[in-house]
Amino acid sequence: MSTIEFHLFRIKFIKPKQMLLFNNDWTPSQIFKYLIDEKPSLELKKDNIWHIGNLKLIDESGGSFAVGRTTKTTVGKYDSETGDFIEEYFEESPYTICLYDINIGLIAIAKKSKLTPTTKGIANKLTKLFSSSANVIDRNLDVKIDLINDPENFIQKIESSFNLKKFTSHFTGPNPIDADELFQKPLSVYCQAINGEKGKVIVEGTGLDTDVAVSVAKSSAATGNEASARIIEIRGSAGKTINLKGDPVKITYKEEEFKNDMALNDMRSEYARVRG
Repeated sequence: MSTIEFHLFRIKFIKPKQMLLFNNDWTPSQIFKYLIDEKPSLELKKDNIWHIGNLKLIDESGGSFAVGRTTKTTVGKYDSETGDFIEEYFEESPYTICLYDINIGLIAIAKKSKLTPTTKGIANKLTKLFSSSANVIDRNLDVKIDLINDPENFIQKIESSFNLKKFTSHFTGPNPIDADELFQKPLSVYCQAINGEKGKVIVEGTGLDTDVAVSVAKSSAATGNEASARIIEIRGSAGKTINLKGDPVKITYKEEEFKNDMALNDMRSEYARVRG
């Protein structure tokens, strides 16, 4: 029985430092909508063109689209009338479905091994498609589409540990629409002001506050950023480093039961769970 498996990603449009003063006539949601509506195409290598199509609006902020590639090749065939082998032109266009919410900056990408082995590979192609848009180029934006990792196991290990000795959290320039006031928002503004692309904060101590670490872990996961921790699992044991990275948020359906509107709501619910 066939299944459809989606992985969740966060799309970001990172503003350059000069946009603090100039050309600030946009919001991330508006840019996101422009890019989908453009239905861009881009030839990434000879006879290999990626496209966005099949746009479907589900509600005022969410919908679905298809992303795929057209490849041109030839197939050897036998012509029974002439008794000769011939080369026949052939075009193939595998694609997959993506769900999106422009208000959150959220994309769910369905796995399709015929396109790329991983959904991260498809996200990389989407990044190149969106980055080729005049709306992005004119504003000198940096487009990032980052996998959302499920923080549940990471958080459980922190909460059940004897001691939290070190916590590392990553950030990028400003964009995430719902970035938290405590961590992501001020540091993303700092990253922009110093003309940086990304950064991390490392905090060490004899016993760090696990509640704060959990809050930042959720924020890091929800914005597609990474985090790690150094914990003492039980009294007297050696320290152990654990990472948020490597456990993607996913939603899965039987193919015959899949519906776009249901999956869009599930995508939002999973994101809300991660965000806490």
